[in-house]
Amino acid sequence: MCQFYFLIFGFNKSCGLLLATVIYKKAWYYSDKYIKISFTSFNMIYDSYYEDAGIIKVMHPCPCGYFTDPRKACRCNTTKIANYMGKISGPLIDRIDIHLEIPAIKYKDLTDTKDAEASSAIKVRVEKARAIQRERFSAKMLGGSATICGGNEERVFYNARMNTRLIKKYCALNDEAKELLRMAMNELGLSARAYDKVLKVSRTIADLAGLENILAEHISEAIQYRSLDRQW
Repeated sequence: MCQFYFLIFGFNKSCGLLLATVIYKKAWYYSDKYIKISFTSFNMIYDSYYEDAGIIKVMHPCPCGYFTDPRKACRCNTTKIANYMGKISGPLIDRIDIHLEIPAIKYKDLTDTKDAEASSAIKVRVEKARAIQRERFSAKMLGGSATICGGNEERVFYNARMNTRLIKKYCALNDEAKELLRMAMNELGLSARAYDKVLKVSRTIADLAGLENILAEHISEAIQYRSLDRQW
């Protein structure tokens, strides 16, 4: 049986750090606003809109785990791999912001003595990017008009929460970036939701670089984070 493991993480004032691991058995639902997990005796709904919440889905590339591995031969045929990947619906893939393939770590990398970028330095860069986004949407946080749903205003804190109007305002592209995204849409067959995800991620990449405008290189990197769209 194919099993998918999801890590749901977040932090809020009332419950502190939340960490849950769930085996996927068609017992969960994820939207841009909340995460719902159904157990036998109860349901757990976690509000991902008003709190710093996220979800990480971890899975093997195929039933045996060695598809795309350059050192070990995969024992799965094409049909078996397609059936395995087919258990992930297109709408679910669309709702995941970033798809990453994590290869096995090579021995030379494990024994490398060169210093990598310190976590503290990465933290500083991320905090600066988040500060940029808080400033960008400060008017929305103070009662400006963001997304309206059912008569209730949903406040925008970060790039991931932008609606279509805000995407058009803050994710303007130059001609080179537009052409690159057009090619990706046509060749990869990206959906409208995936299009929005690419723009939001590229906006965040530009924020991490401390740049006001989104460049073609930011679009290119964001497209690389849609690996499941490229393969399936």
